[in-house]
Amino acid sequence: MVFDIDDIDIETLVALDTARDDTEEDLVGSDLHQDAITEAHAGIAAYAREHGLPWYVSKQVMVIAPTPGRTDWRPSPDVYAALDVPTGPRTSYDAFAEPFPRFVIEVMSGTSVNRDLTIKRTMYRVAGAQEYLIFDPNSEWLGERQVQAWRLPAGEADQPIPEWEEWEPDATGTWRSAVLGLGFRVEGMLLRAVRPDGSLMPTRQELARRVAELEEELCRLRGE
Repeated sequence: MVFDIDDIDIETLVALDTARDDTEEDLVGSDLHQDAITEAHAGIAAYAREHGLPWYVSKQVMVIAPTPGRTDWRPSPDVYAALDVPTGPRTSYDAFAEPFPRFVIEVMSGTSVNRDLTIKRTMYRVAGAQEYLIFDPNSEWLGERQVQAWRLPAGEADQPIPEWEEWEPDATGTWRSAVLGLGFRVEGMLLRAVRPDGSLMPTRQELARRVAELEEELCRLRGE
C-alpha cells in the first residue's frame, strides 16, 4: 500500500497523528457489551463454518496495520473478518503480511464511543476495511436505530485511500454486507447475523436449547 502524503485530507492526517493503539482497558466492557460482541462474532464464524469459507473471524485480537506516516497502528476490533486467509487461531493478525480485514464491527461502550465514531472510522478506512458497522446495544448513543455504518462504494477499491459512503439498512431493517454475503439485524441488545435467505443464524442459547432437545429425544428413543 503506497500513499502520497500530499494527497491525504486534513481529517485523515489528524487521525493518523492522534490515533493510539488499543489497550487492555479499552477491551474491558460490561456483560452487555461482551455478550453483543460474542454473539456477533459467533454468527459470522458459524456462517463461515456452515459454508466452508476460508475466513478468519475474530474478536478483540490485535491487528498490526500498516498506515501512512507512522510505523503501524494496532487496534483490537471487537469483531472482524478477513477473507481468503488461513483460519487457525492467532495471537495477532499481521496486516503487513495479509490483507487488512475487510469487515469490522465495534460495539459501543462509554469509553469507546468517541473513538469508534471518529478516529477509528477514519483509521479503518485508511487501513483498508471495506465495511465498518458500529452497534450500540442499549441505544444510549445512537438512539433506537442502534447502528451506524459505512461501506466502500462500488469502484472505489483501487483508490489509495478511498472514501466511504453511509451504509443503510434495507426495508427489513437489515444491513446487507456485500463483503460477507450476510446481513445484520438488531434484535433487542444483540446484533444478529442473517443468512441470504433471511433466516437468522442461531444464538448460543438457541443452539444450547436445540442440543438439549436432541439429547432428550435421543433418550426417549432409547427408552431411558
